[in-house]
Amino acid sequence: MWDGFWFLGNRRAWEKLPADIREVVAKPINAAGMGERAAVLALNNQLQNKLAEQGLAFNTPDPEPIRAALRKAGFYSGWKEKYGERAWGLLEQSVGSLS
Repeated sequence: MWDGFWFLGNRRAWEKLPADIREVVAKPINAAGMGERAAVLALNNQLQNKLAEQGLAFNTPDPEPIRAALRKAGFYSGWKEKYGERAWGLLEQSVGSLS
């Protein structure tokens, strides 16, 4: 289960910082977030292996039929328009082509 990595700050104060300072601060924050994701993934994999050893079956469904239905309904194109090319590109780097 992913519990998220929340790092909160004051947007107005953040935007007042010079870009080079924001970069110095953001780099370790982003690294910590990625580290947290890796740790959660490792824990999930360990738990899945342990449960599989105890006889629990895990299904890995094919996502393509639901993705095709979502494409046909315009779901992906609508969200791509709302989020923009940059955000959509980041999403597709993780999950593959959606639109």
